[in-house]
Amino acid sequence: MRKLCHFAVIALLLGNSDALGDVSDSPLSNLPAPKPPFVARAPEQSAWLIVITPNEESSTASSSNPSHPPKTLKAQLWTKSGSAMQCANEWSDGTRTEDTVVGQTKIAQSPDGNGVHLYNPRLDPRYHDFSTGDFEMLDWITPENYVGAFSHAGERSYLFRTKGIASNAQDAASASHNLSMAEINAPTSPTSVYISIRTGLPVEIDNAKGKYLFQFGSPGELRLPEDQPSAAAPPSPPPNPSPSKPKAPANKTSSASPPLSAPKAVKKKSSDSDTGPQSE
Repeated sequence: MRKLCHFAVIALLLGNSDALGDVSDSPLSNLPAPKPPFVARAPEQSAWLIVITPNEESSTASSSNPSHPPKTLKAQLWTKSGSAMQCANEWSDGTRTEDTVVGQTKIAQSPDGNGVHLYNPRLDPRYHDFSTGDFEMLDWITPENYVGAFSHAGERSYLFRTKGIASNAQDAASASHNLSMAEINAPTSPTSVYISIRTGLPVEIDNAKGKYLFQFGSPGELRLPEDQPSAAAPPSPPPNPSPSKPKAPANKTSSASPPLSAPKAVKKKSSDSDTGPQSE
């Protein structure tokens, strides 16, 4: 009977993915739960690269033509200097767009080339307020979303997971006066977030759309994937030496300069105290 109960508990835990981290995670024990703010701000002079691996099933399901998947975001390179922030976006079709953050608002170039979009949280509370944080997609995190501490991808991290998802974004926006900011910004699909215990910065975001991996550095250190030098690329050949100018024949005189004359003989006066040669 005890064995049956033991197996039932294991089956319950394995079936409840919200109670566990990723199967490759190593749990960290004896660590207190994190305190707000759960996500730190990036240093004033910093940059971070977000490499995005889309969920193929989600991309295929959202496409009317499975043989031509929709254009998706491949990577983002953010640069921060004081309160100024810029983002270079790289798309799956090789095109690029740029975003600029001014105060709480993001001004983004349209990926289809139709002007720019203004993402202002005062106009729509579902938009991220950059005056309160540097990272989008994390405004839903509350103490209730905390799962535990794990070693994930070589980083000691806090794991947060959605307890519920937004049923209808339109309804959430229209009823925003009755909802908290976390409820308004609740993801529309089950989402997991790893936050570094050491820095308080995001390590990874996983949702139905894909996986978002974060890498931090100083401005100028990071590059978009298409700008990364290929390790398999052969070294460039050395430049060809410039051809040397042909020398004039020794028995001919160049027309550019007069012919050289033989040097005059030099006499040395015995009365001169100077030992240097003097000409007459």
